[in-house]
Amino acid sequence: AGLVLIVMLTAGGIGCASWGGPRHVLTIADKGIYESIAAISKAEIIATTAGGLSAEQSRAINQKLLPAAQSGAALNDQLLAWDGKWPIPPDIPSLILKLTRELAALLEEIRAEIPDGVAKATLLSPITEAQQKLLGIAPLAGR
Repeated sequence: AGLVLIVMLTAGGIGCASWGGPRHVLTIADKGIYESIAAISKAEIIATTAGGLSAEQSRAINQKLLPAAQSGAALNDQLLAWDGKWPIPPDIPSLILKLTRELAALLEEIRAEIPDGVAKATLLSPITEAQQKLLGIAPLAGR
């Protein structure tokens, strides 16, 4: 859990090149995705501390969450480096697709391995939010 938080803390917010432009839209979505990943990490920590998740379940979740957090940080870095002009840098759509796949893998892990209850519901909610944000920007990113 700690490693995921370290990666996420390095991915802080970024500014927008122009209001309503593609960089602005992607940046707003990136911030929301970051917040969702932070919420997943927080929910995992709380559920583990409260006994809702075993140490093995916690490790499994973190093994799936860490790549998503790293991809989110890489997306943030790409948005920081981009000047906002067309075309969108090719790494941005690739990272959006990668992050979408990683969150889907995390979702499946939780659905398959965590029993129904408060811990599961608390973990699934921010994943669904992040996936909705990714779906919203997929057309802009060319996917």
